[in-house]
Amino acid sequence: MKIRLTLLGWMAWILLAAPLAAQTGPAPGGSGAGGETKASKRHFAFVDFDFIFTLELVRPGVPILNFVLPGKGNYFLKADDIRILAGIKLYRPRLMEVDTGQARDSMRISGIQVHPHSSFGLTLLGDFAGVDAIDRVSIRMGSNQFQLEAIDGESFEVLARQVNRLNLLSPDIREDYRVLKILPRGRRTAGELR
Repeated sequence: MKIRLTLLGWMAWILLAAPLAAQTGPAPGGSGAGGETKASKRHFAFVDFDFIFTLELVRPGVPILNFVLPGKGNYFLKADDIRILAGIKLYRPRLMEVDTGQARDSMRISGIQVHPHSSFGLTLLGDFAGVDAIDRVSIRMGSNQFQLEAIDGESFEVLARQVNRLNLLSPDIREDYRVLKILPRGRRTAGELR
């Protein structure tokens, strides 16, 4: 079951995120012909050698969180440890939905065990109705606090393609990051989530 959820979660990211981003085009104020690239309020990422998180607001009210653990260690991710700031309101998901690949058979969970060399995608469920832009995303997992970095839609798609090519069982993940040109993003600190 672990392998199935891992593969299906990763496939959900590719299948859900890429087509929706392609339909929406560049973010308002984003990159255009000859223009500067600006961070959107729909795409966020954290990347280091141990963790990769992405969050995309695929349409208003529907945030999808993707997670990759290229490093070692077992962690437990709780829905309550995810914070999304939109305007002046702080949102906390109540549940996370895992697509099992079976029609009308998704699982709603409040937390998930994360194993080494795994990945998954989760739809965050909560009071997100009307949220069409996000200002900040924070995640606490174990003793780590992650601040995801806002990025533009094009950079998000590039990162998705890079991560899709990542060998999670690589004996030298740093070399894979170098070859694939995966750059660090966001900030990780130890301590309590604010």
